[in-house]
Amino acid sequence: RPAVRPDPDGAFYHAPVVNPGHDLAEIREAAIDQPSGAQPGRKVLRLRGGELPPVAEAVGAQERILAGTLAESHAGTIVVVNKWDLIEGKETHTMREYEDEVRLMLPMLAHAPVTFVSALTGRRVEKIFERIDAVQRHRFAQCTPEELEAFLKRAIVHHRPPKGMGSAPPKILGLSQIGTAPPRFELALKSRHRKKLQESYVRYLQNRFRNEFGLEGTPIIIHVKPVQAG
Repeated sequence: RPAVRPDPDGAFYHAPVVNPGHDLAEIREAAIDQPSGAQPGRKVLRLRGGELPPVAEAVGAQERILAGTLAESHAGTIVVVNKWDLIEGKETHTMREYEDEVRLMLPMLAHAPVTFVSALTGRRVEKIFERIDAVQRHRFAQCTPEELEAFLKRAIVHHRPPKGMGSAPPKILGLSQIGTAPPRFELALKSRHRKKLQESYVRYLQNRFRNEFGLEGTPIIIHVKPVQAG
């Protein structure tokens, strides 16, 4: 495994981190450094009095551009927040509040796990490689037709597709897997018009699929295929 390369101040270089044998196009690390001027004793709070926590200040234009590029390339991604050692007075909910802030600022990487580390002390650095391995497995996940059929039934029962352009909801005929790295699926729709199924419903299926199958860190692509009624 390659070493995590800190600079003299204990900051991660913004560079891909991969395991041996992993394609460089498959796993990417988006590193976020808290500002060097962050106050060690500063308590983490959600936005209060207009003041941002240090991690929020660290997510600038460069990080958002990188996040957008990773999302567009459908790369497996983890988000690493460095300099966790600077934060004192941490409580049980502190890390969750920081993660919420990161996700608020990087919505395009909602599927990516967030890891808090300290390159200076080495704390949780090993978690980076554990998550890289997990995301790589998730990118190559394959589901049986039976699993997909059962998933689709549960998803539709929980939330039926909205009517969209027509007077009746579009009829979903089935879901099949057509590829991996990242997992890709084809959703058969009984309709002449693909737009009858709203994009929000496709996102619902993607998010539900990731949650049910635990596919953290990888995009899930669902192509809608209209099937004309015979």
